[in-house]
Amino acid sequence: MNARDVFETHFHSAEMLLRVYRLLESDEGPLQDHAIMPQLRELIACAPDEELILLLNELFVGVVRERAELKVKFFKRDNLDLLLRQAVVAACSALDVYMPQLLREYLPDVIRIRQRNFMPIDGEVKSLMADFRLKLEDIWPLAEAADEGERWDFITRRILDYMTDKTLSNEAGITATLALLGVEKPWVKIAARAGETETPLRDKLRRVVKRRNDIVHRADRAAADPMGPPQAIDFVWTQNHVGAVQTIALACFDLTTTRVAELKHPIAPRVKPDDEA
Repeated sequence: MNARDVFETHFHSAEMLLRVYRLLESDEGPLQDHAIMPQLRELIACAPDEELILLLNELFVGVVRERAELKVKFFKRDNLDLLLRQAVVAACSALDVYMPQLLREYLPDVIRIRQRNFMPIDGEVKSLMADFRLKLEDIWPLAEAADEGERWDFITRRILDYMTDKTLSNEAGITATLALLGVEKPWVKIAARAGETETPLRDKLRRVVKRRNDIVHRADRAAADPMGPPQAIDFVWTQNHVGAVQTIALACFDLTTTRVAELKHPIAPRVKPDDEA
């Protein structure tokens, strides 16, 4: 699978959580005394005293039978909000897997083509690579490599090893990843590719990453009030921010593949004929 397929495979769970939420969520909530209940009891031929829960909205009609061992409280809005929180976590986890995969897939080609010019001299990449060092035992494989390509491949492997414990799925990490892959002004181009404005798109990523951290580390309590109640969450906010994660990931893939193709097959400058000179 290419990097985009890897992302979409992991991101699918976030989409499914949102869909399940929409199936189970209802303004009226789970029902036990709806007018249709007698007909439903007759339809499923259940005992008169069996506890049934009716789930009813514009997308879904369902009956939960007693043997499911789920109480009405399970389908209340506060409980269903757990699905939204897990969708946030799943979307960010997909990005956690995706960004390193994007580097592993395309950095070898970028370094082989650009060689010593692959490394931006400032910005997020410089900060990310500040602690990168080659060890003494790395010198001999470099010196003994049969050709120049092998030496650059060795450096690529060391960079990828260094990146394994770095966070690449936040704003700075995405900037650094695309810059390493030869994409200049990454967020300007991500926003243009997505048909969005740069600042709001970056803000969405910051918010959803922060929210993921609140959910994972504090059961969705704010860092400023870790002992307080969980923060409110709703479908619209979650859909919007989870969607932003997908938009950013797909834009990164398109920008990377386009840039690598340009590096592999540069367009020669047009030479003017003598009569145009």
